[in-house]
Amino acid sequence: MPDTSTFKRNGIIPGGTISLRIWTHDGYSDLVKAAAEGNLTQLKCLGITRDSSYNTPNSLRLSTEQKQEWIASRAAVVLFIAAHRGHLGVVRFLLKNGANVLAKTPLGNSALHVAAAKGNCDCITELLAHGAQTEDTNNDGVTALELARIWGQKTGARQLFLFQWKERASTVKVKPHLDPSELFAHQKFDSKLKSWRCGSQAKRYMANLVKHTEFKGTAFGAPRKQEGATRRKEGKSLTAK
Repeated sequence: MPDTSTFKRNGIIPGGTISLRIWTHDGYSDLVKAAAEGNLTQLKCLGITRDSSYNTPNSLRLSTEQKQEWIASRAAVVLFIAAHRGHLGVVRFLLKNGANVLAKTPLGNSALHVAAAKGNCDCITELLAHGAQTEDTNNDGVTALELARIWGQKTGARQLFLFQWKERASTVKVKPHLDPSELFAHQKFDSKLKSWRCGSQAKRYMANLVKHTEFKGTAFGAPRKQEGATRRKEGKSLTAK
């Protein structure tokens, strides 16, 4: 089935049985079968690591640089299948040996997309730890989180949502210490703030909750209120009325 082909395009009836043959070219038949089964021992012998000595008639014609691209392509295929089937050991091995966690299929789906769709939370954790991007979209503009919701994978969707939230929270910059002008009165005496001065003879505590000019009419040194003047003002206002 071509990469651009879909079930809808082929008119497949719901509930039908589909038999597919794996592409035998370049050793892909053994590779896909071992990946689907999660057979890590066999996969290690099928050219998925940079130091692999595995070859096919096609790979023998490649240059050193082309051979590395060939191995990377095979590793990406295995990573996608392993993430889909939930083979955590295979996923972990591939990522530790340099598999591209951002690799995508022709339809734009990454290993994180398929792990989210299947609800394989352990694989999701491993992929995120190695740099998988939650904001990446496939060719339809769908992210891994949205795909998890579409397929009803509530646990996986919550896991991806919390990861996104932590990523956003880590970019928020908080001042380690606010200026006194930015503090409210009750904040100026936080236990973490030093509100005293120490000397060899004594310790002096400082308190300045309000500005010096504020409420000066009620201070001890404020001038006394003139009652006569106040009464005259009140009388004038009543006469004017």
